[in-house]
Amino acid sequence: MFKKGKDNYAYVHGKYISLPKCKNCNKKLSNPFAKRCKSCNEKRKQLGKGNPNYKKIGTKRISNNYVFIKYGNNWWQKEHTYNVEKYLNRKLRKGETIHHIDGNTLNNKLKNLYLFPKAGLHACFENLRRYKIIDRFSIKSNLKQIKEK
Repeated sequence: MFKKGKDNYAYVHGKYISLPKCKNCNKKLSNPFAKRCKSCNEKRKQLGKGNPNYKKIGTKRISNNYVFIKYGNNWWQKEHTYNVEKYLNRKLRKGETIHHIDGNTLNNKLKNLYLFPKAGLHACFENLRRYKIIDRFSIKSNLKQIKEK
């Protein structure tokens, strides 16, 4: 496969090309199509803390304009749901929906969250707000009242 007596070139598709380097450790690769050397590739297959892509519990990431928080081995949950469940000391019941009062899904403070007991009530509120019958800020957080019950 190698020509010219050097280990830095490979003959691929009728051309001599320089061999790539490993993305992680910068070693020269023997395969011109590989991205990582064998030892770095084995590290990537490891589970847990040995993997360079490992995320610690409590790590946050943003996806679809929502903040997700890691709370178990491979468990990610929306941060606003996690915060409300932790505050109420219980899981959300079926049909309960969390609403961001200011409309900013990245603002997950308890003062900004309103818990609708049924998803239909949340849909009604959104329709009233959409047609400007009601103002977005006409509701305040109800988590204290729910926790006291």
